[in-house]
Amino acid sequence: MRLLPGDIIDQIISDQADPSPEFRASVEERLKLNQGVPQAYAEWLFGLVQFDFGTSFSSGRPVTEQLTDRVPVTFELGIMAMLYSITIAIPIGMLSAVKQDTPIDYLARSFAILALSIPSFWAGQMVIVYGFDWFSWTPPLRYQTPWDSPLENFKILVAPAIILGSFLSGSVMRLTRSTMLEVMRQDYVRTARAKGLTERLVIVRHALRNAMLPVITVIGLQVSVLISGTVVLEQIFSLPGMGRYLIGALALRDYPTVQAIVLLAALLVLVTNLIVDLSYAFIDPRIRYS
Repeated sequence: MRLLPGDIIDQIISDQADPSPEFRASVEERLKLNQGVPQAYAEWLFGLVQFDFGTSFSSGRPVTEQLTDRVPVTFELGIMAMLYSITIAIPIGMLSAVKQDTPIDYLARSFAILALSIPSFWAGQMVIVYGFDWFSWTPPLRYQTPWDSPLENFKILVAPAIILGSFLSGSVMRLTRSTMLEVMRQDYVRTARAKGLTERLVIVRHALRNAMLPVITVIGLQVSVLISGTVVLEQIFSLPGMGRYLIGALALRDYPTVQAIVLLAALLVLVTNLIVDLSYAFIDPRIRYS
């Protein structure tokens, strides 16, 4: 981002009638933009070990203070989208495998392809446009926390959560179907049927549990897609989250803010992958960590 033309100093001095070189130099010194990139990065790392992300160039406030208000919004949207994705994807994928080559299977596979094909930014705009034209509905413009007004909070988050969750569900649905079909052809599944177990018990206890390992892996890898999706949808639905804050910081060349958000996103991906790896032992009893 530092290689892009222009910086925040150009926007600051644009308000001056006749900006002098001395004024520009003073702003550079105040924002420490007169340093080299290695020195600036070293100072940022030194502050990072003290849980100090620096000060925002645009607002002059600590980045940590501003992220404290915005991270919960993005986190809540991501959790809602992921729960919706898992809730619809795994049962539909399992049903599609059980009803292979039936109208139900064709319908489920078509829905999965449709979910993968529709971009979330386009779906968000269509929901706003046609929601107003057909139902006179518009998303609330003022964000309310779940502690202040749970109902209003749900109203503003439900539409973007469903859009993002639907997009994520397509790949999970298809993978659940393919792994279920593979597992249902295994010898131990046929043995369970031969022992007289009910079909429901065979599917849920024997087939589904063993088919979940690759599905859980893909769900963990979708966190990066989830983060990018929140950036777009927060902008469309005017949500004061981390993604919308990132877009504004990129436009203003607000380096400390962008660095903090990218770091948090990377940490979220790493922690999620660690949780996924640890969950293998609970899903498959054959896996043990020593």
